[in-house]
Amino acid sequence: MQCLAQLTPPTAVTHAVSLPFLSSSANNLVIAKTSLLQIFSLKSIITEAVDAPTEASTIKNGTQARTPRSKGLRRERVQTTKLVLVAQYDLPGTITALGRVKLLHSKSGGEAVLVALKDAKLSLIEWDSERYCISTISVHYYEREDIQASPWVPALSQCVSYLMIDPSSRCAALKFGARHIAILPFHQAGDDLVMDDYDTVTIPDQIKKGKSNLKLTNGDLHAPTPYKSSFVLSLLALDPSLMHVVHLAFLYEYREPTFGVLSSRVAVSSGLLHDRKDILCYTVYTLDLEQRASTTLLSITDLPYDLHTISPLPLPIGGALLIGCNELIHVDQAGKTNGIAVNEFGLENTSFKLPSQSELGIRLEGCAVEQFGSPNGDILIILNSGQLAVLHFRVDGRSVSGLLVRIVSEESGGKVLLAGASCTASVGRGRLFIGSEEADSTVLGWGSRLTKLKKQRSSVQFDAVAEATFSDLENDDDDDDMEDEDDLYYVDKTNEEKLPMPVASSAEQNMEEYIFQIHDSLANFAPLSDLTLVNAKTASIGDSPVAPDLVPRYELIASTRLGRASTLTKLKPAISPQVSSRHDLANVHGVWSMAAKIPSSNSDDPTMNAGYSDEYDSLIITSIVDDNGEGQSHAYAVSGGDFTELSESDFDSSAGATVAVGALDGGKRIVQVLKNEIRTYDDGKCVQSFHIPSVVAKKLQKYSTRPLGESSHMCESGERQEAASFNHGIVVSDSLYDWLQTEENQKSTNILFHSINESFVPIVFVDNVHYLSLAQIYPMSEDPTHDDPKVVGASFAEPYLLLLRDDSTIVILKADDAGELEEVESQSMLAGGKWVSGSLFDDSNDVFRLESNEEDMDDEGGSILLFLLNIDGGLLIFKVSNLRRPVYTAPGLSFLPPFLAEDFTIRRSTARDVLVEILVTELGDDVSKAPYLLLRSFNQEIIIYQPFQSITSGISTSQLRFLKISTPKVSKVISDEASDNYAWPKQRLQAVNAIDGYSAVTVSGVSPVLILKSASSLPQTVAIDLEDVRSFGGFHGSDCKRGLIYVDNKGVVVTASLPRNADYSTGWVNESLFCGENIGAFMYHAKTNLFVLGVSREATFKLAEDELHPEWANEEASLLPTIEQSSIDLFSSISRAVVDSYALDPTEIVLCMQIISLEVSEHTHARRPLIVVGTALIGGEDTATKGRIYVLDIIPVVPEPSSTETTSYKLKLITKEEVKGAVTAISGIGSEGFMLVAQGQKCMVRGLKEDGTCLPVAFLDMQCYISVAKELPGTGLCVLGDAAKGVWLVGYTEDPYHLRLFGKSAEHVEVIAAELLPDGKELYIVAIDADGVMRILQFDPHNPKSLQGQRLLHLSSLNTGAYPTKATLLPSVSVGLSPSSDSMEIDPSSYSTAMSSRMLLASRTGSLSLISSLTPSAYRTLAAIQTHLINTLSHPLGLNPRAYRAAEADNLVGGRAVLDGDVLKRWGELGSWKKADGLSRAGVEEWDLRGLLRGVVEVGL
Repeated sequence: MQCLAQLTPPTAVTHAVSLPFLSSSANNLVIAKTSLLQIFSLKSIITEAVDAPTEASTIKNGTQARTPRSKGLRRERVQTTKLVLVAQYDLPGTITALGRVKLLHSKSGGEAVLVALKDAKLSLIEWDSERYCISTISVHYYEREDIQASPWVPALSQCVSYLMIDPSSRCAALKFGARHIAILPFHQAGDDLVMDDYDTVTIPDQIKKGKSNLKLTNGDLHAPTPYKSSFVLSLLALDPSLMHVVHLAFLYEYREPTFGVLSSRVAVSSGLLHDRKDILCYTVYTLDLEQRASTTLLSITDLPYDLHTISPLPLPIGGALLIGCNELIHVDQAGKTNGIAVNEFGLENTSFKLPSQSELGIRLEGCAVEQFGSPNGDILIILNSGQLAVLHFRVDGRSVSGLLVRIVSEESGGKVLLAGASCTASVGRGRLFIGSEEADSTVLGWGSRLTKLKKQRSSVQFDAVAEATFSDLENDDDDDDMEDEDDLYYVDKTNEEKLPMPVASSAEQNMEEYIFQIHDSLANFAPLSDLTLVNAKTASIGDSPVAPDLVPRYELIASTRLGRASTLTKLKPAISPQVSSRHDLANVHGVWSMAAKIPSSNSDDPTMNAGYSDEYDSLIITSIVDDNGEGQSHAYAVSGGDFTELSESDFDSSAGATVAVGALDGGKRIVQVLKNEIRTYDDGKCVQSFHIPSVVAKKLQKYSTRPLGESSHMCESGERQEAASFNHGIVVSDSLYDWLQTEENQKSTNILFHSINESFVPIVFVDNVHYLSLAQIYPMSEDPTHDDPKVVGASFAEPYLLLLRDDSTIVILKADDAGELEEVESQSMLAGGKWVSGSLFDDSNDVFRLESNEEDMDDEGGSILLFLLNIDGGLLIFKVSNLRRPVYTAPGLSFLPPFLAEDFTIRRSTARDVLVEILVTELGDDVSKAPYLLLRSFNQEIIIYQPFQSITSGISTSQLRFLKISTPKVSKVISDEASDNYAWPKQRLQAVNAIDGYSAVTVSGVSPVLILKSASSLPQTVAIDLEDVRSFGGFHGSDCKRGLIYVDNKGVVVTASLPRNADYSTGWVNESLFCGENIGAFMYHAKTNLFVLGVSREATFKLAEDELHPEWANEEASLLPTIEQSSIDLFSSISRAVVDSYALDPTEIVLCMQIISLEVSEHTHARRPLIVVGTALIGGEDTATKGRIYVLDIIPVVPEPSSTETTSYKLKLITKEEVKGAVTAISGIGSEGFMLVAQGQKCMVRGLKEDGTCLPVAFLDMQCYISVAKELPGTGLCVLGDAAKGVWLVGYTEDPYHLRLFGKSAEHVEVIAAELLPDGKELYIVAIDADGVMRILQFDPHNPKSLQGQRLLHLSSLNTGAYPTKATLLPSVSVGLSPSSDSMEIDPSSYSTAMSSRMLLASRTGSLSLISSLTPSAYRTLAAIQTHLINTLSHPLGLNPRAYRAAEADNLVGGRAVLDGDVLKRWGELGSWKKADGLSRAGVEEWDLRGLLRGVVEVGL
């Protein structure tokens, strides 16, 4: 009994389409990532660029590297396009195509999207602006048995499907199966004019009488559905010659729907090229949708055999572009052809007349094309390597006379892409979205200049022209883009050199030169090629320390992406804060940090302002509560990484415990909220703190006129000028003073140095802190008594302060112009209400669009909104400028519905969630921020709502509603003992405005969480690797920039920052460690803290000389094939560099790699972890493949004199043995330090001898190549998988040495990944094939159906929806427990079978899944919940989760089905009343269910 749950979503973009989706005027991008549908809007950010980039560079997060500005260049505006995610949907299906359809009517006024899914399914969706989500119009299935009844016809899953849509949206066509096409017509304006019984006078009467299929809505006449009935045709019925269809696509500029088909009568074969050279035919057909017939317009035969794609071209070119592997051919509407050969094989492999550009030497396999949108019709070609090229058409009049291809130079951005494109979509003039499955998907922008009109400029001027052109040509809203391009370039001609014009052909002179630049990118971690686990407690991966009390035990390292984009990535389910400093300040319960606001100085002397900064936080306030409940507060000055308590200030530590701290009056007034009073402090006075290290003070004593042993000297702001004249307040002798004055380069820094014994040591640290001057004490009552209500929470919004008291009442204060706090008069509704929590929010962007009352005052607080949560769980929103009545009420908030509106009610249910806290704040990054409503329940669940304006058809005004954001993370179940150990504060949701560029929210408690959002992702709830946190806050200091400050469970104050360059878009923390070369296999060497990489790079391949094949020596091709050339590298994650490399032969490829504890001595039986690498020697298709086994060790060596590292390492070869056949799999086996090697068609157990040879001791004849070999550590049981026969279970014994077959699978399975999954006393085998179907097999010799164990029992099958790459068994440690071993290596004993086992499954789509074993009781409970969720939730695109997961399988023995964790993760989407219904059906309490869900949807490393 198992459960499969997706931990991270797929990241590889497979399809994309651009259209106005959200409204008729919107510009949206809809992309598909296998089973994930995302909708983006495009946002333009205009920045001022002083300088132009010297080379094509990437703009990300609104910033770009700059070079010094050249004289004579003007300041330009750069318009950068960013992607902002609107919505995303996890689909129970695999998307195969996307298309845009323009309907006569839609809910939003925009266009619709037609989604094609695997196995001939179509879903037509539109945007529902009333519910702010997609709406499924229709679902179409074409899986009838009579269509696929022929026994020799291949299955639908084995056939390639094409979705094509007529450019005028008259119909869509889906080619599916071997030779079938489904036509889906759409209603068009004027369709009813052809009806025989059409009568404009009688149609309304016919509608009333029900005699017409049309309906009248808002005075408009339209059909009840936007489509007509579809029909299926056989391609052979259209034309008997369409036996083998290569590609088909609809064409532009035809009166009727017209499409072109590229086909042949016989199958294309490169091996039969001499007989099937030019066999393709391009035919154009026009469709008659009424008669369901077609007419042939033109046919062109004898086309090259390697054509594979039809690209329709709109005006001004028209026709179609046929793309082959070696040539490009254009066919116009009259059938005239023009082509170009782009390499030498374009002429040799065809008799078709083609002009040659063979000197280009480019390969067009897997390329993508997209029009620039320019008047000349140029086309951008994206090669499979990521190289950019431009196709130019020579036009004579209105006819194309020739083609010309030009490679884009690297200086113009020709290599900005690291991999080829899987899809493209034009998102505006000068902008193109390029999806990729091997690298990050990007938004590419370009500008152009005519080379025949411009002179050649110097390099600096050329770069400036590039950016000026790029910035000006990208503005879609600018109508002046078509003006003379001379206005786009400004160059100081007085300094311009007179250079001669370059010699070029006339065609090249007429071509536009394009300059490319990346605007934005979507992170991609696909494919996940290899995985390994690292002990996180002892290993040091990265360059920053982490908190010593972190929860995780293991880290997951994966090789991601391919080619030049290949990266070694650290994947973590939670954030490990990188600690900057720790301060034991005696049992702190709360902490707040503030930034200094230093008065400006009019002095122009740089020494006067040295050390003064208004950026870094300089004040820390802590709250302490002792065991008796008595509280104190302390203020500390921040000095570098040290905290020094303020002794000379008006801050009173004995005033009580601090509840909250904020700033008002533009940050000039610090507000300290206590339980009984409010204190405000003026920061008009400032202090400089000077710290002298004692060691340095002793050595510099002779220079000073006063003792330097004093640790600090304080001076008020009025003494700044005097202090500066004595060198920042330190009275020194003339000799030291003169030396400090001569160090000009150190005056502007905060650290001063002096040379002692030819080395620089720090002398003085200069920092700024507040001198807290008490400005006001505002008591909560005139006569304070012990029974007065106490303040338990606060919320700030300039100039207001909201106070929440323990008697469920609120008080609102306002700061006047002088900064003094005054109470705002409370109305009867506020004064008499009982409130659980509240939050202030400044809606300056008018996102909520709440109507103003007539009594509203036009003052500075008009945009401030007050959100209150009453004791009944209802939401009330007030405008602070008028508190007489709420402007919005939602009494049903505590039901937590998916869509929250004012009129939402549940009449027959009392199942409400108990809400205890509310917070309204902005989430986002520098690109996009938006307000969100966050709630915390009594069960410590975090609920996030997104406000939106609901637009109903026929209503001019919009209504405010809230959309519930799905958060698949399940909060930790807290026991009663743990919850009573500490009195948690009432406010645990804390907004942090600037943490590593994010506006985020921290959640303190036993399960601390960081909620953040990037522009291209939804709000992500990311756990923090800490046991529990008492208080959170933001901190910005010199040693911890834009980080966090928190109080751990021991009362220690810690400052820490987020991991550097981490990505959180998947809900996990992804950190890239290495990039540049394709990583085929890798392992982590724990002893040296190094990674061993099997990297490969492309190299040309030429057949070697052979006596039996003398013709090989006569090969004269210049465009040689490429092959991977591998090497074994040592990579350090600390220095992020390759330490050593071991080169392999030119045709040798690394296939597998393991670090195995091998026996290195037959006498002492000593063992040592060694690197075992299996390779393959590829010599061509006519040469037998050989393999090699390498055993290497890592030894320390003396580093180079120029190296800064104290220890260096090298690879040492111990043995190298050549074997017959490729070495495809390696694994450790047994307990004596041997290894299992799959070489050729045999599996051998080998041991390392004293002389360095690998002696075979046992073998098993497999009769096929093995793709997977895994051992259950310490047991001798191995699972072997191959692509022909299926799964093998073998056992190894050591006395005598013997490899024995225990059992085999009953059916032949193409095994790609497999793993042993023990569960108590049961042994399961998980095997995944190339179609993504996962099979659960069991070895049970006691079952009669197993034939005494010879046949592995097939229990169940499940469709994973992705191509697998690797399966890895996880150590069986429960969440919250530490591993049993403290060594740097993973202890095999941690793979205990006492607890339920789990395994990770990686895929080519970038998704990571978890397979968990369940107990019978847990399985029954989760199965009941899954059934309830499937029947209750709405499923996007009208898909069926059961049908998606179902997989056809033979020889099943009646095992239980694998549960779908993706459905179980949606438990949080239910409202409270539906949750109560599901819990009653399953017969379980919510606490127990949350524990079960957390076990199956979280990895808990």
